[in-house]
Amino acid sequence: MSGITRKFLIPILSRVLLFYAFLAMVGCCSHKSLSRSTSGCDVCVVSPQWSISLETPYNKRFDASGLARTPDGRMFTINDKEPGLFEVIIDTNKMSGEIRPVSFHLNWNELTNSTGLKFSSLDLEGLFIDEFYNVWLSEESHRLIIKGSLTNGSFKILDIDWNGYEKFFSKDLNASFEGIALCADKLFVVNERKVGKVIKIDLQKQKAIYAFSPKPYGSMAADVHYSDISCFKGFLYL
Repeated sequence: MSGITRKFLIPILSRVLLFYAFLAMVGCCSHKSLSRSTSGCDVCVVSPQWSISLETPYNKRFDASGLARTPDGRMFTINDKEPGLFEVIIDTNKMSGEIRPVSFHLNWNELTNSTGLKFSSLDLEGLFIDEFYNVWLSEESHRLIIKGSLTNGSFKILDIDWNGYEKFFSKDLNASFEGIALCADKLFVVNERKVGKVIKIDLQKQKAIYAFSPKPYGSMAADVHYSDISCFKGFLYL
């Protein structure tokens, strides 16, 4: 095994179960333990011990902070240690694969120059790709919402009006936007903690319009901590 090949769980340990659920949803698994659900979808039962060794593009730590599937079945992730968009290519026969930077690798220089932010200071956490191959990213340390395109490589920072919702924003730069999803024509971003909220954004007005805090059944937590969010067939999943 080369020096740049290492054990890599997608995403990190706290999100392993989410990845298993994702694999089950998209059916990208060659295990024999397939069953037909009531919805007619193939469901793959994945062992908790199951993992894949992925070859990373750098000989250094790679922390996947989001995972998204395109309509044509490709998978992409982001690295919260270095801004960029990466494709996850898996060989299910060998249970191995690699992570490749996309060809344009995001036009970060142009993106950061327009804001005055340092390239190295960006902390990407949330990733969602819609049916039109638009890429939606949430950035934690500066509370940025970024929209891009997989087809032409263009990316821009959205100017969102957070008026009335800043009260949920902590000064802790590691307690900010953690996940993002487009559902119907509304965008949803997850404020991780201090205070944990799911914030709904009207894209036409580029304005936050609603916030809510769903809790697990029986939870008495005053501040629920959220990680990722996704949308499937009109339903949000946290």
